[in-house]
Amino acid sequence: MKRRLSVIRTAALMLLALTLIGLPGCASILDGETLSVTAHEDPPVTEPDNVIEASNYGELKAEILNIIWDYEPYGLIHVYSYDGDLQADVSFVCREIMNNDPIGAYAVADLTGTVTQIVSYYEVEVQVLYKSVTKEKLDSIIAISTLRYLKSDLRETLVDYAPSMTVLLKNVMLTADEALGYVSEIYYENPLDIVMMPVTTVEFYPNHGKERIVEFVFGYRYEDSTLKAMENSLKNTVSNIAESVTGNSDGAILLSLARRLTEIADYDEETAASGEYSNQNTAATAYGALITGSAIGEGYAMAYKALCDSLGLECYVVLGTYNGNPHAWNIVAIDDHYYHVDVAMCDVKGMSAAFLKKDSEMKKKYVWDTEKYEVCNGPLTYAALT
Repeated sequence: MKRRLSVIRTAALMLLALTLIGLPGCASILDGETLSVTAHEDPPVTEPDNVIEASNYGELKAEILNIIWDYEPYGLIHVYSYDGDLQADVSFVCREIMNNDPIGAYAVADLTGTVTQIVSYYEVEVQVLYKSVTKEKLDSIIAISTLRYLKSDLRETLVDYAPSMTVLLKNVMLTADEALGYVSEIYYENPLDIVMMPVTTVEFYPNHGKERIVEFVFGYRYEDSTLKAMENSLKNTVSNIAESVTGNSDGAILLSLARRLTEIADYDEETAASGEYSNQNTAATAYGALITGSAIGEGYAMAYKALCDSLGLECYVVLGTYNGNPHAWNIVAIDDHYYHVDVAMCDVKGMSAAFLKKDSEMKKKYVWDTEKYEVCNGPLTYAALT
């Protein structure tokens, strides 16, 4: 029995030795070194990158607005030591942003915030549902603080034939009629750079307050590439005419330009009589008068201004009526005096009928806003130039 136990003990020791030899690190243990065992520790918890903090109502609103401006559909705000009913304030600020803040009224279809208490702070989960507005659209919004900058940016947009322009007005009072008026004003001042006036709509977000987003949408009869090609053709023609004009005074040059225009264009009596044309009818543009050779009063007026502008002569387009029908003509400056010039009627009735006329002569058949334009009472006459 003892011999049997001794054999079993010996076999067990041998098996243990073989097992220890096969284990990594056991050589060190057998050599007398100690094994150190450390307790398991969880890795430190870090906040997600999109978590932001707020401690009062103003900061809460500002952070939600930042989420919207960044075009994020979701955001987390951690709120510490908040004084008040946080959930009620979150619900209120969401409604306020959607109804009264420019970016909320413009871009957001739905905005919600859910509050959860997490031991020592509150977690506000913000969710944003956007209208059919892209991030690129938000990034393109221009902040404007004066009417001068608004007009400047409008001009750049119209010159590029862009489909829209969106601005954030800050303390700038503006009505829809004023906004549309600026588009019209810029067009009539720049016949060489804007070949056709767009059909324009204007929307305000919100429709009240000192800060609003205003979206201009421009519709054109032709693609922008076609409009730019038309513009280049117009500029080349105007340049060629300007180089061929002769005269030893401003009056003589103005007369030469008028005569040249009547040679190129024919008056479209049918379109003019109907009164149903729009600014996108080529007959109402400088392009129609100088390139296609057919125009109504507005086309002649825009072409004449383009020619005057190319030579540095002071000239304006006047919008009014002639014999009760919509019509346009020009006012020009000569030696600090102003005169009416209606090249369309010069073409129809002869140069003496409508070149260098005073207000008193025009009022028999013409009606215009006399407060908007210069008084015309200069001494020079057509007869004096011939």
